Amino acid sequence: MPIIRNLLIVKPSSLGDIVLALPVLAALRRALPAATIGWVVKKEWRSLLDGHPALNHVYSAPFTLAGFTALLQEIRLIRWDVAMDLQGLFRSGFLTFFSKAPIRIGFATSPYAREGASLFYTTKVSVPHKIHRVERYLLSASALGIATGATEFVFPVLHPQERVNAWIANTALPRVALHPFTRGGERAWPLERWKQCGNMLVRQGISVFYVGVGDRNMFPPDGGGTLNLVGRTTLPELVALLGKINLLVTADSGPMHIAAALGTPTVALFGPTDPKEAGPCGAGHCVIHRQSLSAIGVEEVVEKILMREEPP
Repeated sequence: MPIIRNLLIVKPSSLGDIVLALPVLAALRRALPAATIGWVVKKEWRSLLDGHPALNHVYSAPFTLAGFTALLQEIRLIRWDVAMDLQGLFRSGFLTFFSKAPIRIGFATSPYAREGASLFYTTKVSVPHKIHRVERYLLSASALGIATGATEFVFPVLHPQERVNAWIANTALPRVALHPFTRGGERAWPLERWKQCGNMLVRQGISVFYVGVGDRNMFPPDGGGTLNLVGRTTLPELVALLGKINLLVTADSGPMHIAAALGTPTVALFGPTDPKEAGPCGAGHCVIHRQSLSAIGVEEVVEKILMREEPP
C-alpha cells in the first residue's frame, strides 16, 4: 500500500449511493487512522456527512461553472495523495484529475465509468458482473491494498431530534413507515396501492408513517393511526426516524438504503432494477421483485408486512 496522508472521495450523489459508499469510508479510516479524508458531495446530501467521525472535510457546491471553479480552489488547498471517484461521470473524473492527486482511482468500463471518466484515472478498477454496489465501491479500497473486512455503515452522531421523538411518542407500536417515492416511473408502485396498503395496516392496529419528499396532500391526513410526514422532515430527521420505526415499506430508493444501513427491516418493491446489485443490505429484508410493479398486489405486500410484525 502506498503512503497515504490525504485521500479524497468523490461521490456527489445520489442519496442511496452515498449510503452504500459509507463502508468504503469505514474501511479507509480503519486502515488509515491518521490520514486526512475528504468527501465531495452535492449540497442537498451534505447533511448526511457533516460531522461524520471518519471525515476531516466535507466539500459541496452547486455543479455550475462558478460553483465548480470555487470547489476546485477549495480542494486544492490540500495536497491529496489519492483521489477516489465512486461516481464514474465526466465531472467527477475531471474533479479527481484537477485535485492533482498522483493516484486517481475509478472504474474501468461502462456502465460504471461513463462519459469518458476513465480517461482521468491512473488506476482503473475492473468490476465483476452482477455484484452489489457496496461490493463494487469496496473494490476501490482494495485497489489500494486495503483490506475491506466487514461491511460497516457509520452515520454522523445526530443531534437530538425533538420532533422525531415527539412523533414517536404520540404513536403506538408497531410502527411502519411507507416511502412511496423513487426516481423513474418504472420503479414506482401505483399511488392508490400505497394508500390502500396504509389503510389496511391501520385497520390491523399498526401506526403508519408516510415519509419522503413529495406532495403530502396526496396522502391521508394525520389521525386515526396515520402520521403524514411527507415533505415535513429534514434529512437528519428522516435518518433518525428510520432508526426508530419497526419496518420500512419502500420503493427502490435512498431511504431504503438508509433504513437497511441502520438495521431497520424493510419490505422493498423492485421493478426492472436488479436487487442483487441494488437491494437492501443485510439480513431481515423482504424484496418483492417483478419486472412490472403493477404486478405486485396490495394483499401480497400487506401479507409480507404482517409476517414481519408477528411476535417471535
